[in-house]
Amino acid sequence: MLLLLLAPLLAQPNLLEQAKQAREANQLSSSNQLLRRHLATNPGSNEAWWYLGLNAYDADNFPACAEAFGKVFAAEANNGGAAAFLGLCEFRLGQYEKAFSHLALARRAGLVAETELEKVAHFHYLMLLNKIGQFEMAAGLLAEAARSTPEMPFLLEMCGIATLRLSKLPMEIVAAEAEPISLAGRACLLAFQRRPGEAKPPAEELLAKYPKLPNAHYLRGYLALLEQDPKCIDYFAEELTVSPNHIQARLQIAYEWLKRGEAARGLPYAAEAAKLAPKDFTAHNIHGRLLLETEAYAAAASALEQAVVLAPNSPEAHFHLASAYNRLGRKAEAQKHREIFATLDKQRKR
Repeated sequence: MLLLLLAPLLAQPNLLEQAKQAREANQLSSSNQLLRRHLATNPGSNEAWWYLGLNAYDADNFPACAEAFGKVFAAEANNGGAAAFLGLCEFRLGQYEKAFSHLALARRAGLVAETELEKVAHFHYLMLLNKIGQFEMAAGLLAEAARSTPEMPFLLEMCGIATLRLSKLPMEIVAAEAEPISLAGRACLLAFQRRPGEAKPPAEELLAKYPKLPNAHYLRGYLALLEQDPKCIDYFAEELTVSPNHIQARLQIAYEWLKRGEAARGLPYAAEAAKLAPKDFTAHNIHGRLLLETEAYAAAASALEQAVVLAPNSPEAHFHLASAYNRLGRKAEAQKHREIFATLDKQRKR
C-alpha cells in the first residue's frame, strides 16, 4: 500500500534534470520554462539560477543573465564563477565599475586556470583596468600577456591605451586615435617582450608625428631607461613640458638621480610628485629616500611613515623608515621596523 501511495511522487519528473537535458540539446526556451517551474517551488535553488544565468548568457540576454548570477552571488559570495559571469554580463550592459568589482572578486575567489571562463574573465578584467584608469596595474598584466599570450585579442590596442593613459576600451577607439594608439601599442608590446631596440622606431615615429601628445615623450624615456641610456631623464623632462602634472615622469627623474648619487637634483621632483599624489605609495617612498640621502632625517621619517601607512607590507618602506629613525636616535622604533622588514623580506623570498 505504501508503494502505491508513493508511486505518483516517484513518477514526478525531475524538473532540474530535465532543464539541464534541454540545455544540452540547445533547447534554451524549454530549459528556461523547466527552470522557472522548479524555482516556483524552490526559489532558493542556486543551481536553477545558475542554469538560468547560463541560458541567458548564451542567448545574449544580459539583463536576465545579471539577475540570475546576481542571485547566485548573493547566496554564495565566494563563488568565483558566479562573480565572473555577473561581471561579464555587467560589462555588456555598460556597467563598468560594477563589472570590474565582480571580475576582481572572481580573481580573488579563484577560477580554474586555462578554462574558457578564466580566459574571458581575465581579458575583460584587463580591458577594464584601462577603462577605470588603473594604468600601472594594467601595464604589469599586459607585460605578462605580451610574453605568454601574444595572440590575445586587442592586446596591441590595450597596450597603446595603457601607454597613452586613456580611460577607454579598445572598441571605443575613434578614427583620430587609431594611429597614435597603434604606434604606442606596438612600441609598448615590443618593450614588454624585452625587445627595446625594435620598440624604438614606432616610439620615435609617434613622437615625430605627435610631439604634443601626452605620454609620447614618457614612452620614449621608458625605452631609453630599459637600455640604460642616460638621456632618459631628458625625455621624462620633455614629458613635463607637455603634461605638467605627470606623476610618473617626476618619479622616474627623481629615482634616476637617486641611482646616480645626486639626490639633491631629484628631490624637487619627488616632493612635487608626493604633493600631487598624496595617496601614492611610490611618491612618498622615493621622496623619503631622497630626503634620507640629503640628510633631512626628520622630513625623511615623515615621508616614509606615510609610505608605510599606504603600503604596510612593503619591506623597503620599513627598511628605509628604520634608517631614518636610527639617524634620529629613535632606536626602539628603528629596531621595530628592522624586525618588520626582516619578516616581510623572508616572506617575499619564499
